[in-house]
Amino acid sequence: AAAVATVKTVLEPGMLKHIASVGSRFIDGLKALQQRSDRIAEVRGRGLMIGVRLSGPAAAVIANMLERGIVCGPAGGEVVRFLPPYIVTEADVDRVLREFEAALESA
Repeated sequence: AAAVATVKTVLEPGMLKHIASVGSRFIDGLKALQQRSDRIAEVRGRGLMIGVRLSGPAAAVIANMLERGIVCGPAGGEVVRFLPPYIVTEADVDRVLREFEAALESA
């Protein structure tokens, strides 16, 4: 039932365009942050499946993000994985970017 609901949501008019648009905003924001932070080695992703490889262990950054109310996870020892829901907004992405920058600085 969950899989059927997910497919129906993705097939709603405009949803794929929304995913591509918000995903691009997220990736572009992370790449801009990469230019300002030597902690980010690589930003990769497609749509809303995004990985950020750090220059060191990701565990402290992930824990710091959780303390800030942002759920993300590991994808290997040095990668922070973001998998936001399809209904994520641009404002949500902007908040995550701000919190991620702060988490990088304090972790």
